[in-house]
Amino acid sequence: MEQRKLQTTVIFFNSLNYEGGLSAPFFLGGEMEITYDDFKKVKIKLGTVLSVEKNEKARKPSLVVKVDFGKDIGIKQSSAQITHYYSKENLVGKQVIGVCNFPTKNIAGVVSEVLILGAIEKDGKVVLVHPSQKAENGLDIA
Repeated sequence: MEQRKLQTTVIFFNSLNYEGGLSAPFFLGGEMEITYDDFKKVKIKLGTVLSVEKNEKARKPSLVVKVDFGKDIGIKQSSAQITHYYSKENLVGKQVIGVCNFPTKNIAGVVSEVLILGAIEKDGKVVLVHPSQKAENGLDIA
């Protein structure tokens, strides 16, 4: 198995620049703390990928991913720059973790409703975060 060094990054929605990627400051480096009450405001849920299509209008290679987050959240979609390791063939049916309470954002003609979480490698490639075993869609992540 190939070993990769990962840079773990916590991304803030307001720091995302959908034309050119991330804009600084985009990570927690020990300088800023949040309270537990702040963390509780973020709705992080488990979901299963239902469909994946290429986002043909995006300047950077991206996928439009539809995810079922259970009966309370429902199906949400995201335009995600995850094409290095992921495709329709290896994503459909996979469980992922997403932030579900951001406002919608139009990204290259796609209404993005959720931020699918992943670790960002030093070269910018994304490795998705997922559970070690199958679990119910819509479960809270803490």
